[in-house]
Amino acid sequence: VTKKKSIKPVLTVVIMAIFILLFPILGFAVVAPLYVFFFMLVYDDKPQYILKKIIYALLISAVVYVLYVIVFDIRFPQIWR
Repeated sequence: VTKKKSIKPVLTVVIMAIFILLFPILGFAVVAPLYVFFFMLVYDDKPQYILKKIIYALLISAVVYVLYVIVFDIRFPQIWR
C-alpha cells in the first residue's frame, strides 16, 4: 500500500511566506483575514461553504486584533499615515 503524499505542508509554508511578505505592505486588516481564509481552504476537507469561511476569517481576525491591541496593548505597524 502506497501512501499519498499531502501537499498541505508545502501550502502552509507558501501561505505563511505570502503573509510575511504582504503584512508590511497591506497591513493586518487586509492580510490576516486572507491568511485565515486560505488556511481554512487548505485544511478543510469539505471545500463548500465559502461564505461561512469568509465570515469566520473576518471574525477570527477581529478577535486577534482586539486581543493584541486592546488586551495586550501591542500595536501593529502603521502602514498608512
